[in-house]
Amino acid sequence: MRILFITFMLTVVSGAALASGFLPGGVLWTEDNRARISIDCDPVYDASGERDATKIECESTSTFFTFDKKPKTFETEWLESDISKIFDEAGKMLAEDKVEYEEGKARMCSPQSLGVIKTFLGRPLKNGEEVADAEGLNKALVRFNQSHPSELSDKRKFFEASLALCSKPPIVAMKEMAQWEHDKATRTCSIFQQTLTEVFEKFNDDLWVHQVGPENSKCKRIKISTLRRPKGGSYADWEFEFKGITLDKQSEGSLLEKCDEVDENLI
Repeated sequence: MRILFITFMLTVVSGAALASGFLPGGVLWTEDNRARISIDCDPVYDASGERDATKIECESTSTFFTFDKKPKTFETEWLESDISKIFDEAGKMLAEDKVEYEEGKARMCSPQSLGVIKTFLGRPLKNGEEVADAEGLNKALVRFNQSHPSELSDKRKFFEASLALCSKPPIVAMKEMAQWEHDKATRTCSIFQQTLTEVFEKFNDDLWVHQVGPENSKCKRIKISTLRRPKGGSYADWEFEFKGITLDKQSEGSLLEKCDEVDENLI
């Protein structure tokens, strides 16, 4: 799993104001939602309590997510499931299971339930479909839309599968719901998190730099973090960038990897 790429650049929306301007702070996600970084900077004070205008101390927390699937396929799991056994070879539901299914479908497909589900999906309601508690639903809808994109996608898929119970043949609807449950149950997430506290030195009003190294190793690596306000950016626009640079690219690291390859992998 990659932890920090050679160049890891994110736009940061600033936080607290200082006399000399605004310092970065915020939480940002990468476009693929596989990593996020939170960063918060504070002024640095000397022993006498005076602020050092040339330095700031920043704490950044990077969180990286890796999603994996268990090897068992959905079709294998479906054939082994109890749900598939309530249908005959032609895909028709067995008589002894119809009553329970129809009772559940009646609850799921009531005008009130359809009103709620369609509201969450942003679909217009048909005649007779209604929402009993509009105020409560609106509050829930706000929380729903504030969910993380991956969580929001899961919820939408659940509502879509729920609607399928009302409009599609039982075996199709049940299989779609089983697929949703399988995808959630077999998805695992490996999480790596690291927190760094770094003191940045001021080059100018738009550039702060933290540098470590070169390391006492064969690769002689330098690590550089920068906070940069792009040209033409407002007081609240900042970019965070991390770079690892190997000075001796021809040597081998402690794990016998080429030093020039280290710059292309993890830090």
